[in-house]
Amino acid sequence: MKNYYFLSGLPRAGNTLLGYLLNKHKDIALTSNSLLPDILFSLYKIKHQEIFLNFPDEKSFSGIYDNVFKNYFKDWKENKIISRGPWGTKGNLILLKPLIKKPKFIILHRPLEECLNSFVTVNKIKNKDIEKYADDLLSPYGILGRTLQSTQNIIATNQDHIVIFYKDLVTHTEREMKKIYKYLDLKYKKFNFNVEGEFETNGVQYNDDMYDSPIHKLERGKPREFKTKNKLPKALLKRCREEDVL
Repeated sequence: MKNYYFLSGLPRAGNTLLGYLLNKHKDIALTSNSLLPDILFSLYKIKHQEIFLNFPDEKSFSGIYDNVFKNYFKDWKENKIISRGPWGTKGNLILLKPLIKKPKFIILHRPLEECLNSFVTVNKIKNKDIEKYADDLLSPYGILGRTLQSTQNIIATNQDHIVIFYKDLVTHTEREMKKIYKYLDLKYKKFNFNVEGEFETNGVQYNDDMYDSPIHKLERGKPREFKTKNKLPKALLKRCREEDVL
């Protein structure tokens, strides 16, 4: 029987590294950034359209909605599935709770200013464009903004969760792995932490050809902290520190 858990991790906070390490266990699968929140939201919208309201076949609709997780992961061999995404937002919790009554969350956190600076660096954003670029990322629908909302709401509503900090993940890797294994109700067994390949789950790797840079490429060797020279103006640094949730 499969058990589902949820990762709310700020982008550029080590999600790919964490997934690579956890997926070394034969019974754990941490996903890429999941399609499932969008799939559930699409179904939710269909249920509120005229065609359904005119003929509200609840039983048939529930046969699809209630089995989204089961059908999506039916060919995955692992039993501990960790779905990565902004699952903790108010809207996504509404979509999730009918399916998973008491969801458990792993929050992966890195200071917001570091995540944003990493985006700016890896995507080679020019100084004159940084503030506009940051506004897009931090907006309620931006990739950073949505995850911030998710993390904030998980904490504010006292959802079952643990917090893993990026710096701890790369400097005290074994301790943090033990913490996660315990949360997943798995007995810890020491393994090789070295990165020797790329993130893979269900036999699929990221295709970063659509981007200008290999944003999911992992550095080989022992996990370690990567720091980039700060490129954020003072006002943006202040904003990041005010909007950060941990």
